[in-house]
This record gives sequence, structure tokens and C-alpha cells, in this order.
Amino acid sequence: MTIHNNDMPALNEFDLLLVIAQLSVAFAGFASLASALSNRNHGDETRVDAGRLINMLIVSLCTTMLALVPFIPALFGLSEALVWRSSALTALGALVLFAPAVMARTKRMKQYAEFNSRSNVVNLGLAAIAALGFGFCAFGIPVFKPSASYVAGLIALLLTCSIVFFRVIASLLRPHTPD
Repeated sequence: MTIHNNDMPALNEFDLLLVIAQLSVAFAGFASLASALSNRNHGDETRVDAGRLINMLIVSLCTTMLALVPFIPALFGLSEALVWRSSALTALGALVLFAPAVMARTKRMKQYAEFNSRSNVVNLGLAAIAALGFGFCAFGIPVFKPSASYVAGLIALLLTCSIVFFRVIASLLRPHTPD
């Protein structure tokens, strides 16, 4: 379970999972702190900011937990293939569980001027890439390294976290327009 390349030091997938978990929880923490310090408390901007923050927290915390999931079957001594396949099935289950609420919240935010359709399209694409990565991993694709598909799915979710984090912070830093 170690990545070897002559040009870079060996990297264990589990080390990478821990980095992904740390990054995604940092996005959630900093965005929550920034929103708590914000002086907005009404209007359309606040509704969009709140929707973004809730969606970002869901995606960030799911990414954190999904980065930690492979440790459980590994600690139980399951084979490498079962570690990644069971983790991928868990990830797909999480997507099925949380995606409808995130999508419904996003749909409600579309009515406000602060909503950014381009970011939404990119995030939907990244969610699809994550689902494909987890789906491929669940079926053992690539056969020689299913962990690559799982990590690719997590990185797609982490990119979504970073985009929404940026949108939350940029919105909170924009001057407030009273209703």
C-alpha cells in the first residue's frame, strides 16, 4: 500500500488519507469560525451564506470521515481489496444519504442573486467524479490498485470543500448590503 516513484519519496495511502482528513476538517473549522465572526444576520446574502456553510460542513465532515473509514477494515486485518471495496461502499452510501439534502438546499439558494451557478456546476462535476471513483473502487477498478480510485474520489470531495470554503469566505468578506 505504498506509492513508489523514483522522483519522490514513498507515500503510503493511509498517510495521504490522514492529510485529506486534516485538510477537510480545517476547511470546516475555519469556515465555521469565519461565519461566527460575521456580522450578517438577515437578508438574502445571509440565506445563501448559511446554505453554503451547511453544505460545506456536510461535505467537509463527510470527507473527513470517509478518509478515516479505510482504517477500520484495515485494523480488523481484512485484505487490501476488501479494505478499499468496503470503504467505497460506505462512501457511496454516504453520498446517497447526504446528496439529496445538499442538492435541495442548493436548489433553494438558486433564487438569490448571491448564488454562483458556475461554482455549482463545477461542484456537481466533482461530486460525479467522486461517485465514479468510489464506484470504480467498489468494483475493484483498477484491479492492481483500487485505492487509487478511492483516493481520487476523496480528492474530488476535497476540491468541492475548497471551492465552497472559498465561496463562504469571499461572501463573508464582501461588504454587507442592508435590506
